[in-house]
Amino acid sequence: MSDIHAEPDGQKKAKRAPKQHVNVAAAAVLLVKAARGNRVVSVLGCAKVIAKSLEREGDPEGAAAVLAAADSQLMQALPMRENPKDVVEWYEPSDMTDELVLDRHTGELLCRLRAELRKAPRILACGIDAPTRVLFLGPTGVGKTTAARWLGGELLLPVAVAKLHSIVASHMGETAVNLAKAIGASRMCPSILMLDEIDGMASKRGATEVSGVQAERNSITSSLLQQLDMLPPEQIVVAATNFPELLDPALLRRFSTKIEFGPPDEEARRKLVKRWLRKCSHTEQAVEALVRMGNGKTGADLRDHTMRAARVAIVEGSALGSDHVDPDYPKECP
Repeated sequence: MSDIHAEPDGQKKAKRAPKQHVNVAAAAVLLVKAARGNRVVSVLGCAKVIAKSLEREGDPEGAAAVLAAADSQLMQALPMRENPKDVVEWYEPSDMTDELVLDRHTGELLCRLRAELRKAPRILACGIDAPTRVLFLGPTGVGKTTAARWLGGELLLPVAVAKLHSIVASHMGETAVNLAKAIGASRMCPSILMLDEIDGMASKRGATEVSGVQAERNSITSSLLQQLDMLPPEQIVVAATNFPELLDPALLRRFSTKIEFGPPDEEARRKLVKRWLRKCSHTEQAVEALVRMGNGKTGADLRDHTMRAARVAIVEGSALGSDHVDPDYPKECP
């Protein structure tokens, strides 16, 4: 939205207020503390962003002051807090560089979700539930984790991904503790918490009289429900599952927004193939052959086919053609 407004005839333009001289280093400290909640992540990166903005505004001295403060004042102002890297993996908004490519229907749902999350404070202020609890459904390789990172990039929020292999433990009670650590890590700053493969962390609860294994599963699911209920309504939680039928009904109810991911449609497949081959010599016939081959397959499967065909063409020293797309090509070892 433009900040330029039309003036009534005969009125002079208002003079711009003189630039306020502030302690730039102190301003950088406050900005990073507000944006990261005292979590030491990309402090130098934040300082560089601030410095570039100041340079564009014609304040090179201020830019230099920010960079000079990054290694000293900023680090002193942001004491290191516990960051359980063993249970979460952080992705900064800038980590998402490629445009997300999905089928048209899923893409429209994600765009609607993005718009509503951007207005979440206003929605909550009106007493309306905001879509801050989201469940991504679909098989492996359709872009659920990538979509969560894309959402973080669009909302300028880091994403804390809690992976199944880092959460589930062999000792009784340890998995619930790891879940609590992951959820606690996401509350250290404004962020998106992603619970990947949530069906492997918390499944349907069984009857009262159950075995030790089932009792542990019941305990994990109950613990996750309690942790989710303790989160503030503005905290965004994205969960992903390949098997929604395995989830406890109470857990499903916690996620008011559900988006199902399927194989990419023809338009999406064409965009993906062209992106992957942008540095590789190829023919349009090869692109169309890969698009046809990928019909009904996940984006991950389509990528595997594309990479294999490109490798064959590179070994031959020729442009990627439709023949290279054939899984049985070449017939003989080069």
